[in-house]
Amino acid sequence: MTVSLFAALTLGVSSLPEAAGMSLKDILALGVARPDALLVRRLHKVYYGHTQATTLQAEARAAAIRRKHPLRVLEKIENLIASAPNKDTLRALLADTAAEDIPTVAAKHIEKKPKNEYARLTQSPDGWARLTIFTKDPGLLDFANGLPGVTPKSRNKLLDGFKEFVEGATRLAPPRRMVHIVLKLDEMDKITRGEGDDVTIRASDGSV
Repeated sequence: MTVSLFAALTLGVSSLPEAAGMSLKDILALGVARPDALLVRRLHKVYYGHTQATTLQAEARAAAIRRKHPLRVLEKIENLIASAPNKDTLRALLADTAAEDIPTVAAKHIEKKPKNEYARLTQSPDGWARLTIFTKDPGLLDFANGLPGVTPKSRNKLLDGFKEFVEGATRLAPPRRMVHIVLKLDEMDKITRGEGDDVTIRASDGSV
């Protein structure tokens, strides 16, 4: 029997039992692309596999059937809740949510991970290396913007400038930090009249 394209795109949680007892190799042998095979295995485990949260699993499965969510929507739910501590509860909630509302509902129930600064250096066996710095420290941004050939609007020559600095071939230029200041019209009027002593000016970098 030939399944139409559109029918295939609507296959949902009820189609997953077909993968019961099948290994990844078994599914691939049927001609299924590896990404799709991995998805089927992942979702089958979630909705039909062994779990301690059997009630929530049943609720999520029933909701997915009721909402007629296709497999790609169920995959989206798994990606959204990947870092959440209460996956089973959230899965049941999102499976019973209209597909177009899932990201919004998920955002209300999933706390964003706090950002932590870090520096990381990795090197591959062939000699290539990657230096990654994740920070909001304005001093490090000033350092980068002070390298030769680098400006806040153009960082194409960042590597060349960094090499020159490491080799001692250059000195850093004075900091060129770019910030934006927003003032209300009445505040601007006060300042121009020389009466702005009580006006607080806040820059986009947080400074006052």
